[in-house]
Amino acid sequence: MKASKSGVRIMVDRRGICSSNEDLSDFVAPAVPEILALAQARVSFSELRNMYFASETRGSALLLRLSPRLETQSFWEELRSMGSCALTPDERLVYSILLSSLVSLDPLVTDFPVEGSAVRRINGRQYYDSILEPAEAASTLRGMGSTQERSTYLPRNSLLSFSPASLPKEELRRAFGELGDWCFLSLR
Repeated sequence: MKASKSGVRIMVDRRGICSSNEDLSDFVAPAVPEILALAQARVSFSELRNMYFASETRGSALLLRLSPRLETQSFWEELRSMGSCALTPDERLVYSILLSSLVSLDPLVTDFPVEGSAVRRINGRQYYDSILEPAEAASTLRGMGSTQERSTYLPRNSLLSFSPASLPKEELRRAFGELGDWCFLSLR
């Protein structure tokens, strides 16, 4: 969606990310109570899942392309260089379930080393490329506003491959019922 008036342009993409050439708070803040009062749109499991990730099987591995709203290419490095994270509570919930249920074949970025980690510097900050056990990856996945001592972050390209090649559908179905105000969709 796009709107413009008197030189001010506001755009909202299909994920709900809003951007503008002006400070959005004057335009968006008055609408927040009304937006939160709206009923969530009811969608199928696959439609809701597609808001968070896409999957495909490659051989014996499951390849996931995660779709975080802000923890992606352009903002990822900036967030890491500031020691920040922009993973929303609903994204953290969904991605934690994936990380806890599947064995990652790819390293995740951590701010703590584990055996076999490789050092990675991002604009003067030290991080590590680390292969973690599923439970540790899920419990240390950092969300926005978190101040935990040990943090794990999604990779910059939001691609992960897992073994075995099957999704934890029942756990995801339960999680989709607990997304709260951070997601404007709910399961049918």
